[in-house]
Amino acid sequence: MRTPDLSRLVETFVRIGTEGSSDRHFHVLRNLIAPLIRDLRDHNLIGWFSFLVHDRNSGVPTTLNDPAAYLHVRFERMPGVDFETLVSALPDFCVFTQPVPPVNERSLQPADHTALIAPEVATGWALFGASSEWALDLACAHRNDRPLPVKNLRQFLHYLGNQLLIRTTDIPMP
Repeated sequence: MRTPDLSRLVETFVRIGTEGSSDRHFHVLRNLIAPLIRDLRDHNLIGWFSFLVHDRNSGVPTTLNDPAAYLHVRFERMPGVDFETLVSALPDFCVFTQPVPPVNERSLQPADHTALIAPEVATGWALFGASSEWALDLACAHRNDRPLPVKNLRQFLHYLGNQLLIRTTDIPMP
């Protein structure tokens, strides 16, 4: 994943819902977010993206009585693509779209970006984007006609933890 130009970031939100199941979350990733990312990239509108899950208490600019979780998706506009052009390319399920305010060192806390070989904040955001791309690839590598098995998530997170010498769980898989 490319290192984003942090001055060209746009954020939008995609409602997941209030369901306690991860099935809806993976459905949104596979059927809404992945095709959206492909389309925006194919049209040379974005270069970098990331996503996290948030709600009204953690950054979604919605009403106080909205209990829903949202995918908080950020894009880097490609050079020459203005905000209005990108917004006009977004489907109706993208809400609360706005430019991202200037990004500073606090955006990565508690991570220490100065420990990176290229110690710019944008390097940390590039890594975050790479993890978002990996998570989206993991979701999309599974069939759409059945729930994504929890044991698959555990196993692939185990592999990642093993590669980085971080133990993710000692819970036996079913």
